[in-house]
Amino acid sequence: MRPVSAQFLDALGSPHKVCTTITATTPLGDEITLKPLGGRVVCDTASIRRRSANITAEATPAEVRLITTPGTLFRIDHGIDYRHGDPELVPVFHGELADPDEPLASGSISLAFLDDTARLARCPFVTPYVPFAGITRAIAIRDIVLAASPLTAMIITATDTGTVGAQMFTGSRLSAIEKLATDGNIEAFFDPTGTFIIRDAPSTSTPPVWTIKAGRGGTLMKANRRRPLTKLINSVQVRPSGTSGSQVWKPQTATITDIANPLHPNYIGLATFIIDSPSIDSTASAVDIAYKNLARRASIPVSLSLAALSNPALEGNDVIGIQTAAAGQNEALGFQHWIDAFDIDLKAGSMNVVTREQVSIDG
Repeated sequence: MRPVSAQFLDALGSPHKVCTTITATTPLGDEITLKPLGGRVVCDTASIRRRSANITAEATPAEVRLITTPGTLFRIDHGIDYRHGDPELVPVFHGELADPDEPLASGSISLAFLDDTARLARCPFVTPYVPFAGITRAIAIRDIVLAASPLTAMIITATDTGTVGAQMFTGSRLSAIEKLATDGNIEAFFDPTGTFIIRDAPSTSTPPVWTIKAGRGGTLMKANRRRPLTKLINSVQVRPSGTSGSQVWKPQTATITDIANPLHPNYIGLATFIIDSPSIDSTASAVDIAYKNLARRASIPVSLSLAALSNPALEGNDVIGIQTAAAGQNEALGFQHWIDAFDIDLKAGSMNVVTREQVSIDG
């Protein structure tokens, strides 16, 4: 979760006024502030292209000409206006324009945005990328990003020490980043300030950063629970997929072995999630990654769909607590889940959140 004041978090559970600013900066340094009429910001951890936005804003013809200049960058901040003109705002999006739609003579424009991964997607490897001998996966990811977007700010906190080895990458930069991140149990994404984050993936012991709760002082409006039983996993196999021939280890598999676990292969068959690794260089590392992925993926899936007053400081893969209220014969329930996705209604100040249960497994 992004840093905000205690006053901000307290205000979320009581009547408050939301506000949003959109700032566009052209390649020549011209800065335009747009007045939003409405729109949504979406965060989805299923893709390295984590954030997107669709906004309608007031815009004069001169402003339209400026903001549709290729290379213009946009920042969206959203938060609470405690008193008129005294806001506390949180960055919720940084990126570029994808598909402007201008109703002529209307004084407004509809804007579709993609986060800064759009630049990486536009820049495939023109020549094969061969990492220097001995560099770690995190540094290889950094170099892949900076070669396409040299001015990108970086924060690297990943603790993975595995090296890339003698490997060659071609084609999509995003694909190479995703494969290296999976091999190192790393998250790699642009945050809502445009900074590229390379950090450890959350574990089953990560504590919650905030609690969405029902009742007085809470923000939860509605919660639905789903158990998608068509997506069961009880095994993870890591296989070498490098092109250099340096990966001499054999495929390694981690599987639930506790016979009391309803996901044991005796009951549902061997449901295997496969990871094709281009960079893991030893049997021990392959086993480690297999078990770390099994810990995150192997569970009887419990997913919550929440409607709540928005907390724009949240980030994908944050761990949150959820507390429902007792109603009739239904007792109050408590959960601790990862955030898989959310979208924020910038006008209403509400959000929809999809979560996934945070669990541990044997092994």
